[in-house]
Amino acid sequence: MISKFSSNVILSKVRTMYSRRMSPKDYNTMLGCKTVGEIASFLKQQSSEYSQILLSLDESDVHRGQLESLIRKKIFKDSISICRYELSTGEHFFEYVIKRTEIEQILHTIRLLLAGRSPDLIYTMPIFFTKHTSIDFPLLTRVNSQEEFLKAIEKSDYGRILSEFKTQLCNGDEVLTEIETKLYSYLYDRIYKVVQKHTRGNTKEELHKIFDSYLDLFNFVNVIRMKRYYNMSTRDMKAILLPFGTLKQKHLHAMITASDYKEAINIMKTTSIGKKLDEVNYNFVDGLPLRFIYKICNHYIRFSSNPSVVMFSYINLTRVELSNIINIIEGVRYKVPREEILKILILDQRKAL
Repeated sequence: MISKFSSNVILSKVRTMYSRRMSPKDYNTMLGCKTVGEIASFLKQQSSEYSQILLSLDESDVHRGQLESLIRKKIFKDSISICRYELSTGEHFFEYVIKRTEIEQILHTIRLLLAGRSPDLIYTMPIFFTKHTSIDFPLLTRVNSQEEFLKAIEKSDYGRILSEFKTQLCNGDEVLTEIETKLYSYLYDRIYKVVQKHTRGNTKEELHKIFDSYLDLFNFVNVIRMKRYYNMSTRDMKAILLPFGTLKQKHLHAMITASDYKEAINIMKTTSIGKKLDEVNYNFVDGLPLRFIYKICNHYIRFSSNPSVVMFSYINLTRVELSNIINIIEGVRYKVPREEILKILILDQRKAL
């Protein structure tokens, strides 16, 4: 069992790292930038957290993907570093960070193949990651077909998981959603087993709240997306749901068989988690899972006394910061009005811009 001293060291370390996160003032400055180069210059010169990793970056000739890659690298390294402090579950959360990153890159590659574009992941997946994965990322950066894609992942667990999609990998968004379900089912099955085996009491309860809440909303968003944009059968819609979370089958079935997505939303609002959605400020349903997790983890990182919970809360909150920075970069790049970018940022409402 972890000692009280070690526990306090972990809690202090993680909270100190979190205190150095991007502030509303930082986001406001970035929103005022006119180019990606200006954002890079700000992060390099004004943000101590990003300045070191951006030291060699030439902001006068910066590629959006290159900047995104370096930001991902910094956040990835931060997440991995705190895992080393937690002896009871740190190794398993390290695996979670790695596998979640792998899955995100696999889905990103498939989306680009669906769009008829070469993945070119050289910026979004830096070399530092390759030593942690069984995926052939150098090959993945060059794939132009589903055959090449499957070759790149064949030696990993994902090769086995996706083998059934060999002839339909790039057959459209509905197949992509099914693939996403398979991959995330694999990920969360592993992490729930870790929580069950290696945690107990209040630690297990708080971790379950984080995972269950996220996956309840993940399933809800998938139902809304399928009902709103695709004409899927009840059977096919059930197949895309992750087999985790606290939503009762009767509620899931009612949402799936609802006449339209608006009725499904009203059904969700009758559930325990659905009744809490009004506490979350959101403009788009797709952003609900991460927004809700931000609210929970923002609370736990301040008040939980469990190192595993505080550590995993930090990992989730870095995902929010990454999402915010990338959304600002993309918004500035495409000249999106400031007010529109603000709608998709995830911020503490007490410190909103």
